[in-house]
Amino acid sequence: MTRLTFIFTFLFSQAVQGQQTLYHEYYESASDFVITKWNCDKNDLSNMYVIETIDRNNRVTELKFMHKGNLNNGSLCYLSTWLKYDYPNDTTIVLSYLNENGKPEANIECETPSATTYFLSSDGMTIKDSQSKYEFDPKPYYEIGWTKEFLENVIIELKANNKTTSPFIDYYSKSKSKFNGVFPVSNEFDIEKQYFNETEKKEIITVGNNVYDS
Repeated sequence: MTRLTFIFTFLFSQAVQGQQTLYHEYYESASDFVITKWNCDKNDLSNMYVIETIDRNNRVTELKFMHKGNLNNGSLCYLSTWLKYDYPNDTTIVLSYLNENGKPEANIECETPSATTYFLSSDGMTIKDSQSKYEFDPKPYYEIGWTKEFLENVIIELKANNKTTSPFIDYYSKSKSKFNGVFPVSNEFDIEKQYFNETEKKEIITVGNNVYDS
C-alpha cells in the first residue's frame, strides 16, 4: 500500500466512522411523502421506505426515498427522492436535491432548486435566512425550443418567488435525527399550518425546540 493510498483510506474511514443508518416506512400521497413508522427493521421493510444516514454528530446527512429497493423516481416531479445535507459550520445547513445519478440538479418546471442554504441562529434553533440556487443542464430545454433568454427569465422569476425565508428545513420532517434532535424553524413558522401527519408532528414537537415543547 502506498503512502497516498494509506492516507486516503485513513481519511475515508474517519469520515464514515460513527455514521448510522435508519429505516422508516412511508407512503406517497397526492402531494407529499408521508412517514408512517420510524426506526424499522431493515430486514422487514415494506415496499416503500426511507433510508436515513446520520453522521457522528447525530445530524441527518442523507435521505433516500425507496420503492421496492430502488429510488422512487416515479413520484411527482416536485417530490425529491434523494437529498443530501451538508454542515459547513454549526449555523449553516446546505440541502442538495440530487438527481438519479447523485448530482444536484434543479427541476425548474416543478420549481425545485438544486440546493438551498439555511442560515441559523447561534443556538441552531431559528432559521434567520435561506437562499436557493437553480443549476441544471439546459440542453434538454434547448432541444424542445426554449431559448437561453427564456431560461434566464425563468430563473429570475423563481428566485424572486423564493425571497421569503423558508419556515423550516425541507424534508427534515422525514428525518428522525434532524439537526442533532432539533427542528430549526423561522420566526413565522406555525406547525398547524403545515401538512405534517400525526406521526411526523409528534416527532417535531418532541425534538427539543422550546417553541414546541408540550
